[in-house]
Amino acid sequence: DGGGGGGGINSPPPPPPTVLIPGFLSMGDCWSSGELAARDGARAFLPTHPGPLSSHHDRAVEVFYQLVGGTADYGAAHSDYCGHARYGRTYGGLYP
Repeated sequence: DGGGGGGGINSPPPPPPTVLIPGFLSMGDCWSSGELAARDGARAFLPTHPGPLSSHHDRAVEVFYQLVGGTADYGAAHSDYCGHARYGRTYGGLYP
C-alpha cells in the first residue's frame, strides 16, 4: 500500500464533497444529510446556510466563507451601493 497506511498508491482519491445550498427563502436544513450519506456513503455532503433573503451576491459570499472559513467580506463597493455593512458573520470553515 506504499507504506502510508492510506490505501494503495493506485487508489482513486475520494470524490469531492457535494455542497448543498438552499434556495431563495429556504429556512433551516432543507436536506437530511444523513439520509443522503446513507445513499452515497463515499461522498461527503456539506450543507450551507446563506441568508434566505440575501441577494445573490451576498449568498455567494456567505457560502464561500462558510466553506473556507473567515469573516464574510461583501466588498466595499457592493456594500456601499446596497447600503449594508461590508463585513458579515465569521465562519469556521467546512472544507480545507
